[in-house]
Amino acid sequence: MKRLSADQCRRCGRRHEDVWQLVDPQGRWAAAVVQCECGHCWTVIYTAPANLGPVRAWIARGCQPQQGPATRPVGTPWSAWRLEGVAPSLAPAAS
Repeated sequence: MKRLSADQCRRCGRRHEDVWQLVDPQGRWAAAVVQCECGHCWTVIYTAPANLGPVRAWIARGCQPQQGPATRPVGTPWSAWRLEGVAPSLAPAAS
């Protein structure tokens, strides 16, 4: 499988500058959500490995509760995980 940049669609190959960002106020995680014109969507989560599960589950629940997931205050190192076909229902739809 080819490794793509966070802004490139796996389905059609288009690159996107317009991403919807979610950021934890305590600095424990961040996410970039992209919805392509072709209908494909993906989310890139940036966090420490210990926090991936709670952040991923929170996004799958449509970012509920609004205050964010219960994560541990683990600082570094952060990694990036790209979740294909996963986008919070709160993300604006592609025009």
